[in-house]
Amino acid sequence: MHGKDPVKVAILGGSGKVGHFLIERASDAGYPMRVLTRNPDNINSSNGHMEIVQGDARDIACMRSLLQGCDTVLSALRQRKGEAPICNIVTGHVLAAMKESGVRRYILARGFSIDAPGDHKDLRSKLISTGIRWVYHAWWADWQKELDTLLRSDVDWTVVRIPILAEDPPLGQAQADLASPPGKKISGGDIANFVVAQITDPTYVRKAPFIGN
Repeated sequence: MHGKDPVKVAILGGSGKVGHFLIERASDAGYPMRVLTRNPDNINSSNGHMEIVQGDARDIACMRSLLQGCDTVLSALRQRKGEAPICNIVTGHVLAAMKESGVRRYILARGFSIDAPGDHKDLRSKLISTGIRWVYHAWWADWQKELDTLLRSDVDWTVVRIPILAEDPPLGQAQADLASPPGKKISGGDIANFVVAQITDPTYVRKAPFIGN
């Protein structure tokens, strides 16, 4: 954090189903932010707390530009259909840029199919995770590799593992569990609330909690 200035957050995946909630919640909480996007037209830039950085997360130069003046990185980056896996590459760029900039906190939203040390998933979650692993094997392997990259790093990361995204209005609070998913679905607003809360909450630093409603 820079002096007594408010924490500034860098956001990845801001145009996605979860990302636009993330921008909204970070803004509501008073955080100034920088948002990386390939297409600025996909981001509502009327927010006075927000700076748009046009570029591609797969380009480390864009990542360095994004993190200028920031204290925390939030990611709701999603895998686009038809593209090669990108998450581990992007996280590698994030970690490199964080080291150069002196940034310590990195919070990501990912699917619950990822396996982490200490997991004890219930049978339903195991079966769904196995199905995802078979159907989207290249993507799943990349997500798993990304977690391994984070485990080897020395930054204060949190991977928030989410279930099925529901269109329901937010309930206001998500349940969290380190062993198994606590719910079958969750709204985008509740995901964003939980992710933004982790900016100042150290409970899940270097951990991968499941959340749900």
